[in-house]
Amino acid sequence: MGRLHVTRFFSLLLQEVSEPTKEEKAVAKYLRFNCPTKSTNMMGHRVDYFIASKAVDCLLDSKWAKAKKGEEALFTTRESAVDYCNSVYFLYLFYH
Repeated sequence: MGRLHVTRFFSLLLQEVSEPTKEEKAVAKYLRFNCPTKSTNMMGHRVDYFIASKAVDCLLDSKWAKAKKGEEALFTTRESAVDYCNSVYFLYLFYH
C-alpha cells in the first residue's frame, strides 16, 4: 500500500517537471565547467561531485550576478543563488 503511494507521488512529480530553459541550461553548463569538483568511487563507478558553497560562490562570480543595462541580475545574494539551485535540481540537471 505504501509503495503505491510513493510510486504515484514520483509519477506526479515527473509530470510537473518541464524542460529547462536556455538560461537554466547555460547556468548548469557554467557550473559544470567552472565549479571546482571532487571525484570518488561509489559502488565501483567514478562519481564527480561539487560542494554547494563553492557552487554558490561560483554563481555569484558569474555574469548572471552582474546586472546588464536595463536588466536585473539573476543572482543578487547567496540566498537567491541557493533558491535557483534548488529549483534547477528538480529539472534533473544535476543529482545528489
